[in-house]
Order: sequence, then structure tokens, then C-alpha cells
Amino acid sequence: MPSIKIVAKEGHEVLSQTTDKNSVALTEASVVTLGVAKADISEIQRNGADVVIRLKSGEVIVIQNFYSTTTATDNSLVLEDGNQLLWVKLTDETGAFLAEVVYEPLTTIEPLLYSEGVPLWAWTAGAVAVGGLAAGLSGGGSDGGNGGGDQGPSAAYKAATAAVVAAEQAYQDAKDALTAANTDGLINPTEKAALEKAKTDAEAAKAAAQAKVEALPATEQTA
Repeated sequence: MPSIKIVAKEGHEVLSQTTDKNSVALTEASVVTLGVAKADISEIQRNGADVVIRLKSGEVIVIQNFYSTTTATDNSLVLEDGNQLLWVKLTDETGAFLAEVVYEPLTTIEPLLYSEGVPLWAWTAGAVAVGGLAAGLSGGGSDGGNGGGDQGPSAAYKAATAAVVAAEQAYQDAKDALTAANTDGLINPTEKAALEKAKTDAEAAKAAAQAKVEALPATEQTA
């Protein structure tokens, strides 16, 4: 059986991949890549909400809910034909099924995915929030001793500064990891789990930094 891979348009992650099934069901807007050569296809038909691909070998592949109006309303079919990708355009601009299928060459499926990539993660907002913590530090401070003049930054101030720097680095590491994982336009389940942990760690570092900054005396915070 040919390989069938389902990639989420929203999160870019691989939802499923199989080489031992001839029927798959879509649950969200997806790109379905099918390891079949164009020359091996006999016909492609619509059957209700499903797409049925009949191969010259007699094999039949069914993509359920491809035209669903409730669960997955925007789906794309792509053939992995040897060393090239072919976008299988089944409908016209009005959504009507074409009398003759159009095959458009692609170098990657990325143009068919939503550009937000991983929209649930507000990396920039988190980094800006950490920047706000840094702005909350006075830029100096003293031990506050009785006499002896300025003794330099207090231990608490140094700890708060270090915590802010650590939080900034944690967010930068998480953003770098996201960029690396999304190089190929896809985020697999393992990469997604690692990214979620990276973001959780960054948020924990931010919370720790915020607590240390808020605990400083007024003289060591900006007005």
C-alpha cells in the first residue's frame, strides 16, 4: 500500500502516517500527502464528503471527510511522485469539482499550510513581558546598611537580575528551538512535546524572575 501522511495546516504537525491502510479520516484542516505516482492513478472521484482515488492496479484509497463542512473544511491533496510533489487541484474557485483534475508542481507543501505555524504559543509576548521585568530594576541599588555609604547592589538585587537574564535566555532558547523544528515546515509530535516543555520552562523562569523583582525594596526598583 502507498504511504499516506496527514499534516495539520494549523500546527504543521504530522497527525498520522501509515503504509498499511487504504482509508484515512480527516479531523481538521490538513494536507494529505499520498505516495503515489500520477501515472499510476486511474481516476479520482468525489463520493459525498470523501475523495476516492482508484489506482490502475485496482487498489482504492479513500480520504474521508475531505469535503466535510463540519470537521475539516479546508484540505489539500498532494502526490509524492518520485522526487517531485504534485498538488492535486480537485475543485475550482467556487468549490465545484473539476471535470479534469489539475496537477500543479510544488517544491514543498509549506504554501498549503497556514503561515502562523504554532499559533498557540505567543513567544514574542513572553519575551516582551520579561523585558518589562528588566525595566523594573533600578539599574543599581545598595545594601541599605546604616552608614558606610553605597555598598553596591544587594544580594537580592543581584539574584533578581540573574533571574531576569535567565528568563530572557529561556525564551530565546525556546524561540530558537521552534525555528529549528519548523525548518522543514513541519513539527512532528516529538518536536511539539519538546517545544511545549521549552515554553513551560520559559514561563516558569519568567514567574520566578517576576517574584524576585517584586520582592525588592522600592529603592531598587524604578519609579
